[in-house]
Amino acid sequence: MAELDAERTAAARRRAATRTQRTSEARLRLLTLPAMILADVLALTLAVGIAFAVRQVVLPPAGDLRENVASASLIMALGWLAVIAVLGGYDRRQLTSGPQLYRNVLHASGAAFGVIGALVYLLDLELSRAFFLAFFAAGPPLLLLNRVLIRRGLATARVRGSSGSR
Repeated sequence: MAELDAERTAAARRRAATRTQRTSEARLRLLTLPAMILADVLALTLAVGIAFAVRQVVLPPAGDLRENVASASLIMALGWLAVIAVLGGYDRRQLTSGPQLYRNVLHASGAAFGVIGALVYLLDLELSRAFFLAFFAAGPPLLLLNRVLIRRGLATARVRGSSGSR
């Protein structure tokens, strides 16, 4: 009888531990998506700054560049984030599955470059080509760095026991 009670107690503890692990994993997954989006917004903001500086250093400074960049960069960054979302760059399930997440971000960056470039041309928007190229040269490495850092943070959390899937 004592053995049966011990087995039941052990089984109940395992079930409780599994529930706790699933709850921790769910909590961690809920925090991951906003963290990825916030990190991407910061990365693209930094890319705008880098592109602006590169444009002003490489070519003679343009007086109206600030106004053109201010209006266009917000639209370009939002479009880029939308393409990343559509092409699976925010899929939390792929954070632990290998290179697919990086591939999605690179494909989204290429698609954003093409679509935004075509729109800038077709709408005849006043936007420096040097700024445009520098923006899309600085953006993908920063976005990929975000994914690397988030994956490492998740791995660290799992090792420390904050998350249940090991």
